[in-house]
Amino acid sequence: MSSSRLRVGAFTTPGDAVTLTQGDSTTCGATVVLAARLLLGTAGVPGGSASGLSGPTGPLPGLRLKRALHAEQRRLQARMNRRSGGPLGPLPWTRRLGSTPWAVARALGEDLDA
Repeated sequence: MSSSRLRVGAFTTPGDAVTLTQGDSTTCGATVVLAARLLLGTAGVPGGSASGLSGPTGPLPGLRLKRALHAEQRRLQARMNRRSGGPLGPLPWTRRLGSTPWAVARALGEDLDA
């Protein structure tokens, strides 16, 4: 495979598409979930289509799409951490560690069942 990057966007004019990247050092799990949802066509990215594959309109659509993808990663991470559960029981999970492996697995399983 020559490239393992996931390109997201409208692809109609240069600058409309962006490479999906991790928004910060703690959103790796959320980025994996978002990538899976984009590949399955079940992601809803603010400012995009239901599949998240067409970028926003207006100036700098690629930059706006990148910001929307990073915001979606943070939203997914907050949702996953809020319902982390797993072997920790009622103990909280700190955001500095990203998402729990079992929360990522649950989020991916939700997509597969949809």
